[in-house]
Amino acid sequence: MRSVPFLIVLTLLFGCNSTIEKEQLRHLNGYWEIFEVEFPNGQKKKYGISTTIDYIELNDTIGFRKKVQPQLSGSYITSNDAERFEIYENNGVLKMVYGQGTQQWEAVITSIEEHSFSVQHMDGKIYYYKRYEPLNLQP
Repeated sequence: MRSVPFLIVLTLLFGCNSTIEKEQLRHLNGYWEIFEVEFPNGQKKKYGISTTIDYIELNDTIGFRKKVQPQLSGSYITSNDAERFEIYENNGVLKMVYGQGTQQWEAVITSIEEHSFSVQHMDGKIYYYKRYEPLNLQP
């Protein structure tokens, strides 16, 4: 009878494992907008409609992120600036590493789904993204 609580605890611990599989990385491709940021002290900031969103393109483990501005016509205004990143795995943790040399910074990928993902930056902030859906102004 004493083993039942032990089994429940083990099930909860291993059943809630949030390991991200490399196959899920394909979901990062596309347009994304931040909808919430969680600060290290637990406070949260929610975002409404944003005039700038992120475009991410990933090929295997090398990719780039660009800031773009969606237009009412369905097109995007963008610059030629893009942040290159590479994804590394260390002990089952996937990290997006940006920059080179002493100018490097990284973010740990904490979740990836088809329509959302989140990353925790080195400063402890967690950024929650949702897939961008263009405004549909058609009647």
